[in-house]
Amino acid sequence: MFARKVKNRSGSISIQVIRKERGKYRVVQTVGTSKDPDEIERLWQQAQSLAKHADPNQPILFAMQTPGDQVVQNAMESLSNASLRTIGPELIFGTLFERIGFNQIPDERFRHLVIARLAYPVSKLKTTDYLYRYQGMKWSVSAVYKFPDRLHSRYKQQAETIAFLHTQKRRGQISVVFYDMTTLYFEAEEEDDWRRIGFSKDGKFEHPQILLGLLVAEEGLPIGYDLFEGNTFEGHTVLPLLRAIQEKYELDPPVVVADAAMLSKTVLAKLMSAQYQFILGARIKNESATIKQQILEKAGGKREGECWVLERPDGTRLIVSYSEKRARKDARNRQRGLLRLQKGVSDFQDGFANSADLSLPETTNRGPCLYRVCCVCHLHGIGNAAETENIAMSAKRAGELSQTMYELHYTLPDSKEAMRFILNMNSEQLSFHKAVHEIQGVASAKSGEYMKRRENFLNQIPLRRNHIHAINWTRIKKKRGELN
Repeated sequence: MFARKVKNRSGSISIQVIRKERGKYRVVQTVGTSKDPDEIERLWQQAQSLAKHADPNQPILFAMQTPGDQVVQNAMESLSNASLRTIGPELIFGTLFERIGFNQIPDERFRHLVIARLAYPVSKLKTTDYLYRYQGMKWSVSAVYKFPDRLHSRYKQQAETIAFLHTQKRRGQISVVFYDMTTLYFEAEEEDDWRRIGFSKDGKFEHPQILLGLLVAEEGLPIGYDLFEGNTFEGHTVLPLLRAIQEKYELDPPVVVADAAMLSKTVLAKLMSAQYQFILGARIKNESATIKQQILEKAGGKREGECWVLERPDGTRLIVSYSEKRARKDARNRQRGLLRLQKGVSDFQDGFANSADLSLPETTNRGPCLYRVCCVCHLHGIGNAAETENIAMSAKRAGELSQTMYELHYTLPDSKEAMRFILNMNSEQLSFHKAVHEIQGVASAKSGEYMKRRENFLNQIPLRRNHIHAINWTRIKKKRGELN
């Protein structure tokens, strides 16, 4: 084989590798096309290398691989999953971690837990699994549970100061703060000094909880936080946190922006007496009849985005704006609600077609299950494969394993041949892979055992209304002998 140059009508030069077969010249490969002299020279050298190292006695797939290609391919095939590390979270979140200044805290565990929380927000048990599988770090669950106490006792003040200084650097003088409150509940039955049963935003009224108050600047940059007993009224948490932040960082009284439902009239009076200005959301339907009438009188002829101010009896101002978009949205919502009411009972009327073997009660009891059919084939297949190989594995764990099975794609440097192969798996992945790919043969070899398990599965399914199964109910009843 040899290399040649072909001039095209466009003026470009094509570099080809040619082979002579039975007196005729055949194009083995077009290495590339270019008008740039330097690029043409590079392609020419590559084509000559391909022609020189090609073995005419081998098929073309192997003939185009040079010794350099073989070195690269052997190196690639020696890789395994253990050789890989997920570096995306470290590249992104790790850079931000250092830019904020949290790298000043000397404990490396703080860095890894923060990045893991951002990249893979799961339980502490799953966090240890994530750190091991993706970062190669072996941490015990107890170490992760104990670390927040260590962080609080040693580095809490330092972490808060770093966060505040970063916010101050980004925003300059802090004159406006946003305050909000959330509840954190515990799967416990008994209360203690902090965990108290109170109004729960999660709907977990039977569980004790604590309150977390968060103060942020514009763009959501953190300023500070505090914890309160679970039965504390939200409005009573604003002033203590504001005063603590002011004293700690020597701030002037800022403008407080908060949810109106959080602050009662008593709390607002205390804010005004403490020289705090505030901005709260207001609902027109909660205003007095006099205020509502004034709004209706001024609303006529208003244009999009136009605002007007009303004075309240308590000395505060009510700023009202007109939004064409919000008016259309509210009108659609009212119309949608009216249509739902008009449909009424018709939403609960169903029609069914059945065979002559089923009675009316049997049809109406089983019929509603049809529109709740779930796709369970893949989960059942995973369970069947795991059972066949005696592997204790849940469907969720199988999904996690599948996400850490990698295939490497690369291109050989000389021949430009695209290559790919599956990286070596660990023992758990190999067992799961083998079970899934051999289940068809096992099912055929053990068809009697498989059918027996299938019959047991059908017999164990309860026939209840609204039960979710993608199964022919008539056939199941016949199997049980409930139908003639």
